[in-house]
Amino acid sequence: RNLPRPTVNQIRVETDALVSVLTANAPQTVVDPNSKAFTDKQAAQLGEIVLDAKNYTDKEEELREMLALWAVTTGNAFRKDYWDPDAAGGLGDTRTEVCAPFTITVNPQASSDDDIEWIMETQPKSFNEIRRVYDKPEGNGYTGLANTVKAEASYNEAIQRLLSIRSLGEFHSDWTYGYDDRVFKNYAILKEWFAKPTVKYPKGRYVVTANGVVLYTANESPSFDADKRLWHPYTHMRYLNVPANYWG
Repeated sequence: RNLPRPTVNQIRVETDALVSVLTANAPQTVVDPNSKAFTDKQAAQLGEIVLDAKNYTDKEEELREMLALWAVTTGNAFRKDYWDPDAAGGLGDTRTEVCAPFTITVNPQASSDDDIEWIMETQPKSFNEIRRVYDKPEGNGYTGLANTVKAEASYNEAIQRLLSIRSLGEFHSDWTYGYDDRVFKNYAILKEWFAKPTVKYPKGRYVVTANGVVLYTANESPSFDADKRLWHPYTHMRYLNVPANYWG
């Protein structure tokens, strides 16, 4: 008789311990007053309260744990900070996400964060989501081609597995995890490409495509900040540095 034999996930115990070490000390946000005046000190205290509340609503603690978990298990983790114009009822707000390392690509010659010439995030998205964001009249960067996007015949295996594990997979009778290719018929691979500033494009470039169809293009990265030397929304965290290698 083939009786099931219970096993213990020994790797999970070690992983949880390492994640606990990395997240033991929560970061603190401090707001300095503009002067020693009482009103400025009060304003600074209020600012700290507001930031603490935003960190709570943005679930910063969960994000830190997820970053640490990706870093421990794969050696790399990516945090994405960007402005979401649809948040807060259309008023817009900052948004933070944790990206799986499998969805991030950089130019192959890169050996550090300073060396990357471009960075791209690749995610499977439903037609409904693609059209909701990019189905707009031609102009202001939009190409008006969102309705022409078709489902792709093949998918990057790692990304397909990621999407399956998130929501579309199912356990089979033999306890293996699998997916049905038919659920991907209304999906396409959305690619966000950020290019480093150059002489020709001093504020970088930003291009969005889906299955070879250009949806949006701009000669200025939405994350460009000259003072902070920013041109993309990603922060790369390595668990251990590897000499002359971009990836941890």
